[in-house]
Amino acid sequence: MREIVLAAPLPAVASPHPKPAWEWRRWALAAAAVLFATAALWFASPRTPPRHEPVAARVATDFFPLTPAGLEPADSAQVIRIRVPRREMRRFGLPVREELERAAVEAEVVMGPDGVARAVRFIQERDFQ
Repeated sequence: MREIVLAAPLPAVASPHPKPAWEWRRWALAAAAVLFATAALWFASPRTPPRHEPVAARVATDFFPLTPAGLEPADSAQVIRIRVPRREMRRFGLPVREELERAAVEAEVVMGPDGVARAVRFIQERDFQ
């Protein structure tokens, strides 16, 4: 009869840098936290399309003369911007709604070198979408 010899199991070789069995769980937990934070920020960000800012346009009348001489070429002149009640626009034949006649409107006044107002024009800012 023949004798069968069983081989002994190989001895376990120790690693020079032993790693705990739970270390892979720490990396998996860190990766899950990063994915969760990324998903939370993505879902929390607004999904509205970008809005276009309204464009302001300046609407101005022609200059209306305030003196009989009107707008003569002068040596020098200054343009001064002031705010006046809208009802003042009626003096120059411009229509003004009754509910807005006390509201202010901007006006540019041309002042001659002698300090006398020569002409005026009315300005309104309008918003266009």
